[in-house]
Amino acid sequence: MSTPWGLLVMAFAVTTLIRAAQGSATVAMMTSVAIISPMLDTVDLPFHRLYVALAIGCGSKPLSWMNDSGFWQVCTMTGMTVPQTLKTFTVALTLMGLIGFGLTLLGAWLLPLV
Repeated sequence: MSTPWGLLVMAFAVTTLIRAAQGSATVAMMTSVAIISPMLDTVDLPFHRLYVALAIGCGSKPLSWMNDSGFWQVCTMTGMTVPQTLKTFTVALTLMGLIGFGLTLLGAWLLPLV
């Protein structure tokens, strides 16, 4: 994980794990920034630091479930059951996060902004 690309993957993975364990996307992003930012000075990035922020943002999307207040808002306001919300909302957010992270990797490679 000491390579620039490994740092992007780690930023995404750490944020996703914290999000799944804790439930709050905001707390997951803030915690990940505190964990990842000291590592940025140790690696010579071939892309702009913005891509690390985007990876953290994309990592805050996947795995929304019962410990997330947004999950319950969607569940109650739409009238869906918990299994329906897991099959739709959680899957949609997970796809958003994964596709966004893929585009972040592609952008860092094709348009490094350095």
